[in-house]
Amino acid sequence: MKVYFTDLNCSYKNDVFKKIRRVTNEMSLHKKISGGALVAVKLHFGEMGNLAFLNPLYAREIVDIVKGAGGKPYLTDTNTLYRGKRKNAPSHLENAYAHGFSPLVMGAPVYISGGLMGDTCKEIAMNGEENEKVYSAEGIYNADFLVILSHFKFHEVAGFGGALKNAGMGCAPVRGKLAMHSFYTPYVMNSCVGCAKCVKWCHSAAISLVEKRAFIDPEKCVGCGICIGICPDDHIRIRWSEKTGRVGKSMMEYAAGILRDFKGRAFYMNFLEKISPQCDCYPFSDNPVVEDIGILASYDPVALDAASIDLVNAAAGRPCSELEGIAAGQDKIAELYPDVKWKQQLAYAEKLGLGTRAYTLVDVR
Repeated sequence: MKVYFTDLNCSYKNDVFKKIRRVTNEMSLHKKISGGALVAVKLHFGEMGNLAFLNPLYAREIVDIVKGAGGKPYLTDTNTLYRGKRKNAPSHLENAYAHGFSPLVMGAPVYISGGLMGDTCKEIAMNGEENEKVYSAEGIYNADFLVILSHFKFHEVAGFGGALKNAGMGCAPVRGKLAMHSFYTPYVMNSCVGCAKCVKWCHSAAISLVEKRAFIDPEKCVGCGICIGICPDDHIRIRWSEKTGRVGKSMMEYAAGILRDFKGRAFYMNFLEKISPQCDCYPFSDNPVVEDIGILASYDPVALDAASIDLVNAAAGRPCSELEGIAAGQDKIAELYPDVKWKQQLAYAEKLGLGTRAYTLVDVR
């Protein structure tokens, strides 16, 4: 499968927007979008306080390309499980606008898929190893064409976040996110000092202070993992077990179910810059762990993510980051999250028919 690549080296006559257009022209994206088609441009608006999210001007370029082809684009994301600015549609929109994703900037409306509280969705039969059925947010399944734009980064549970995670987790309504996160419960180490930041951020009220130490109630915990990133001193850890690997498998089943009706009607683009060690859902962004690499695009999300991982692993760890001193060619995901079996996710995605791990990199400059 072809994966198209362009680097971020620019000049007066060849800026990054020209490069994006050159890639989409090479892929004949404009020919795949029919006149009047409703085009969902799915991305992640970034949690308030995070600076690693996708540059809105990249999305604007894609919006202009879609409009030039006669499509009717709208930018969209889904509400989150955890307490934050993206918990419900009104505050989610405020967050998106604050980060530059406003209709005036983007030249297209912004719509939160799944409705006010993220509960408007379509049930899809899956019959997978983890899910008998999956759910797709209505702003996704009602689209005529799907564009998935992803800021590629690392993730403490999935290992990495790219096109597949953006489709599986990102296009699911709140009930779908809950189902995918419900396989594990984090635990608090004895070194906890009881700062209570995790208590404040836990949307399910699963964390409380007991004798000046955080306690997580497994009956209330939904496994969203935000407490792991919120803890300032790494006192909350993932309870790694066989169940934890099921999160990745479940996410691939969601991606397979949601994308099933978009065969030949979906385009994927990964942006490999500001590659952070955590998800853009966190209210902060740590130093990028490798230097900026470039932009990749494909009609195959599995090949796209496989190529993205290979390029990241081929890079050396960046100074003053969590991967400082890690040589080019080493598995960067294994260095950051050694217990995450990320390769199994790609293999399972391939088994589900989402695409192929084999790819040919097409250099477009």
